[in-house]
Amino acid sequence: MEYEFGTFTLDTSRLQLLENGVPLALEPQVFALLRLLIENHDRVVMRDEILEVIWKNRSVSDAALSSRMKVARAAIGDDGSRQEMIRTVHGKGFHFVASVRVSDAGRNSGPMQARAPTRPSVAVMPIEMLAPDPEQRLFGEGLSDDIATALGRIGSLRVVLNRDGADPRRISTDLGVRYLLSARMRFSGAAYRLNASLLDASRMEEVWADQFSGRIEDAFEAQDQITTAVLGVLVPNIVMLEVRRAAEQDTQDTKDTYHDVLRAIPLCWTTSSDDNQKALQYLKSALSKNSDYALAHALTSWCRAQEIVYVWSKDPIASKDAVVHHARQALRSAPNDSMVLTFVAHAESLARDQVSAEHHLKTALDLDPNSAWAWSRMGFVHVFLGRLEEAHNAFQKSLSLSPLDPMRHSVYFGLGAAYFFEGDYEASLRWFDQALIENPDMIWAYRAIAASAAEIGDMDRARHAVEIVKSYLPEATAESLSKAIPVALPEYRDQLFASYKKAGF
Repeated sequence: MEYEFGTFTLDTSRLQLLENGVPLALEPQVFALLRLLIENHDRVVMRDEILEVIWKNRSVSDAALSSRMKVARAAIGDDGSRQEMIRTVHGKGFHFVASVRVSDAGRNSGPMQARAPTRPSVAVMPIEMLAPDPEQRLFGEGLSDDIATALGRIGSLRVVLNRDGADPRRISTDLGVRYLLSARMRFSGAAYRLNASLLDASRMEEVWADQFSGRIEDAFEAQDQITTAVLGVLVPNIVMLEVRRAAEQDTQDTKDTYHDVLRAIPLCWTTSSDDNQKALQYLKSALSKNSDYALAHALTSWCRAQEIVYVWSKDPIASKDAVVHHARQALRSAPNDSMVLTFVAHAESLARDQVSAEHHLKTALDLDPNSAWAWSRMGFVHVFLGRLEEAHNAFQKSLSLSPLDPMRHSVYFGLGAAYFFEGDYEASLRWFDQALIENPDMIWAYRAIAASAAEIGDMDRARHAVEIVKSYLPEATAESLSKAIPVALPEYRDQLFASYKKAGF
């Protein structure tokens, strides 16, 4: 019998859990627990029944059941906070609440063709400590839990906490993960130093490493600070590792749904019209294979919104309709995925719906307060709504979380925009220049450079920037460019119009 839910299939004939056709290795007890809950998804499975079926009525602690339930949830992208698939019914038991499709197709079918999973997977290893005292040991164990829990709240990652410290070389097979997050911690009085590294589980090769230092005045506060610092740089790096992995496989016959989306991501970021169209082609291919793929819908919404704000679209109304349609589809499929919410909010913001964008960014940050991308997009919402001090704070928060972020050029541009509307045109020009240094392909930034240069009287530079804009957008005028920017305050639009006019548009 096969039980399908979301991107997963529980195949009772093969005793396998699969994600998009890829078998995920599970401990027998965890598989049995999932099977019991899924086969009885029409009711609450009582705690006593779980103990009878899984442990044959042996005496086990509540912690043992909680531990197995946590691993089971993590395997299917759920956790004790979201409870989107397995809901705890306090005082009674557990209920599998996700929609389940049942078939017996697995009984006589041939081998299933493996496809790449739709999200990267990470195992958080126990933190190594050299001769820790009892208090330091508890600190390290709590930190591992906090990091795993925070990662688990990011719907685009599948996270497993390896409490038992199993041999790292077996983790890829035993837990079915792609990456291993390991860390070593040293103490000197109240001071600590954490060396974290991410390993590619298949090759046992280090693909990312960083160091974090501080002092422990309050244990919980220190754990929060370390978790924030680690996640802020780790998550963008995992995304970029996945993107590079897809690029390396581009010559192979591996262009499945996930691969298509990974190929689209860097093209969305370049803010180039040609790249935007290429990204949309990859995303169209992804959605033709999986019409409910939330991340593909979110990125499509983003790309269609860029058509509007960068004046690429010949039919802005159709582009706006597409933004709304794909945003709704993404939110319907993954309402609690922080990355999906961030990308949808970015699209909504560019398409002038700042109210929805702010709401979805707040939800994304509730799920993942360490998301540099969400803080960056919140900065732009603040700029468009005229909250310039809040904008500066959000952009600086983004930079502090992920100082080497692949989207750093966007943060620099946002800071330039905030200074522009404050009337500090020299500062705005410096930040626009920095953004262009980070990403030379973002030639649309020259319209902002033209406006700032004109305001400080550097007309040679302003005219040169206008020429560059006219080279790819010959019909650009002060009116068309000022209307394209999704600012909510009329005085900001008037300020843009006057500056563009002064520059020579």
